Amino acid sequence: MITENKNAAGLPTALFNTYPNYNLTKPDMQAEALSLAKKGVSVFPAGCCKSPLIPNGHNAASGNFNVLKDRWERFPNANIGIPTGHKNGFWVLDIDGLD
Repeated sequence: MITENKNAAGLPTALFNTYPNYNLTKPDMQAEALSLAKKGVSVFPAGCCKSPLIPNGHNAASGNFNVLKDRWERFPNANIGIPTGHKNGFWVLDIDGLD
């Protein structure tokens, strides 16, 4: 029987030998949102299915540090939603296959 060594998260230690900078820590989403705001990007807290967690959704995206701090204190595990179009000045073309 072959056994493999695993780390505390249950992942094979070989993964860490192959990728020594591999990091399993969860990112600080508030810090990431503030970092984007510092670069001029308006953001909003989103749920796991990209749905906005705030009233008015993507229309209420903000780049204001105080607003973002408050929102991520209310939703610390929220993903970061970034509205496209005029709000942030860039566009996305999402092409899906036939399946």
